[in-house]
Amino acid sequence: MGARATLLYLIKQNAPQEGLAFATPPWWDVERLFEVQREWQIRLPDGREVLLLDWTALLTFDLPSGKKMWDLPERNVATPEREYQRAALLEAVQDAAWFIVARDHVWMAPEKSQPGCEIWKSPVWWFHEYHTIEEYTAWRATFWESHRIRERIFELPNPFWQDRVWLLTQAEAQEMNARKQKAYLQDLEAFGRKLAPHHRREMTRFTRALQNTEWVIIYEYEWESGLS
Repeated sequence: MGARATLLYLIKQNAPQEGLAFATPPWWDVERLFEVQREWQIRLPDGREVLLLDWTALLTFDLPSGKKMWDLPERNVATPEREYQRAALLEAVQDAAWFIVARDHVWMAPEKSQPGCEIWKSPVWWFHEYHTIEEYTAWRATFWESHRIRERIFELPNPFWQDRVWLLTQAEAQEMNARKQKAYLQDLEAFGRKLAPHHRREMTRFTRALQNTEWVIIYEYEWESGLS
């Protein structure tokens, strides 16, 4: 049967120094890209607009070479410098899983953790909804409405599983994390249970990791657990 899991991609503020963020290339036709991918556009509370894209929105896999190749709207400016930039950047994005595209900047989340991006799998306190804790449910309703979270959740095309992806800024992720950690402790207390030491350490590590994070991509997916 299918089970659910979640990956949190914490794209760090040092992503540019680690090769995971770069200025939007001048040879990208970014306005055309925003038009073509408008279903994946997010308007943040501060007015910024970004695209949250799977790697296949910008790249395609070339079987003969065994590499990803560019597949996005481009400006028709063929120069040796442009071709060099295209080739160099293509090498840098081979391990991309997700992109966040603004009109002036691009961030990349790789398939595996590396400097510039931490990937966390299903932190135990993060994915409960805590319906019995009134303080949390009241906050959640207000937060999701004011930050228009539902408009940022994208269902991914998959005929077999219900997968989805969404995006938070650093401040939003920090607030959500603090609320969920508090609710998790209240939930444990209500059932007469104590926080496990390894969960306490994990909560502390995650909170610290958010302090130098720029974006958080949340990828929720189903997988075959083998249980029935």
